[in-house]
Amino acid sequence: MKYLTTTLLLTLLVLGGCGEERKFNVLSIYPDKENLLNDISFEDISSLESCRQIASKFISEAGYRNADYECGMSCKRINDASGKYYICKETSR
Repeated sequence: MKYLTTTLLLTLLVLGGCGEERKFNVLSIYPDKENLLNDISFEDISSLESCRQIASKFISEAGYRNADYECGMSCKRINDASGKYYICKETSR
């Protein structure tokens, strides 16, 4: 009986953790800041400063003339019929 209770408890703990959503930082680059529906996003950015550096380098190397970017902190990804987007606790430039 003790073995069954232990197994059941461990199973519930493992399955309980499966429903948690993963949070991460995101860099979204908009090649044309007048069209925010067209973006290039990178997940798992380590910090706000790193996000800014990567954005600046990417925009410069791509030669975008009217680009913008935003850094999202503690984001979750949403995939639905309208596509992929992010909901972030905080965004910054």
